[in-house]
Amino acid sequence: MTIADDVRSELMKAGGAAVRFNTPMSGARADEIAHFVAEHATSVLDLGCGEGRLVLELASRPELARIVGVDIDEHAIQRARSRAIERAVADRVRFEVATVSEALMDASTEAMLSIGASHAFDGTEDMFTSLFESGIAAAVVGDGVWSMPPTSALLDDFGALPTPHELEAVAQATGWNIAAHSRSTLDEWDGFEHAWIEGVRLVGTPEAETFADQRLAEYQDYRGVLGFSWLFLTR
Repeated sequence: MTIADDVRSELMKAGGAAVRFNTPMSGARADEIAHFVAEHATSVLDLGCGEGRLVLELASRPELARIVGVDIDEHAIQRARSRAIERAVADRVRFEVATVSEALMDASTEAMLSIGASHAFDGTEDMFTSLFESGIAAAVVGDGVWSMPPTSALLDDFGALPTPHELEAVAQATGWNIAAHSRSTLDEWDGFEHAWIEGVRLVGTPEAETFADQRLAEYQDYRGVLGFSWLFLTR
């Protein structure tokens, strides 16, 4: 079945709406991020925050006096603001429509998050360099890696991602100290992918069923091969 681009776009929104975070991460990992940031800063900026799901988790930390999320997607930012009101934390967080370059000019921020946002920079090295040169005390970076050698088909789909070791090396070369490095577990991946796929299926159309089946088949191909690394960085 051929799925029209506009229908595919709506189905992707349905998948994205069904996941807790728009990346393979658990609530426990979100707690680790919040604890690390609170140890090193009282203010944090999430670059490419999407609908602000992680920002809203950070809002539970009283140590963080200033929490800001930025994204170029105006619809996502509006949704983030609505979520903040629903959770009664609108007085603790702020969401703004801005590019990464514009956000990096915020000199008052002590820590930054760049999770799945390396595409907004001119490559991984530029991401680490830009974060370091901003003068912040700490950062959390989440980025795609190859956990195992990919097939040529996966390379075509996802591109030339670094290995976890290569990602570490780039971070260190740009001046960062690595306080911790881990990767999303298969449980985190499975939870993310299956929730996303189920969100698509719940649309209840033949196109949704076809699209969900396609995503499931794709996931079986990259499960355990495509990884997601987490770097906790200090100066």
